[in-house]
Amino acid sequence: MKKILIFLGCPESLIQTPLALYLSHKLRKKNYRITVTANPAALRLLEVADPARSYLDKTSDLDSTLNGLSKGEYDLLFGFIHNDAALSYFIIQEHIRDSIHSDNIWKGCEDLKHA
Repeated sequence: MKKILIFLGCPESLIQTPLALYLSHKLRKKNYRITVTANPAALRLLEVADPARSYLDKTSDLDSTLNGLSKGEYDLLFGFIHNDAALSYFIIQEHIRDSIHSDNIWKGCEDLKHA
């Protein structure tokens, strides 16, 4: 089973939580294992929006997840980024890029077209 990591930035953008839940739902229907990682505020919004965990598999704290990533741990990465500062934060995390099997990115995108 493929593993996917969804990154959420600060919850300033109101659409982030419903989009993350929708993406998680669609990917779970395709038999992906989903981990959503975010800061505490964004995690609380997810927990309030989905208390029964109908759409979420696993959630984790963003900083501890980034610090604990190992190469090849996830097959695909999705990120919800609302501004340039957040984008810079994700880009400078070189080990994020190394933790994703880059040859699976386009296949994952193709899978989503048919979800």
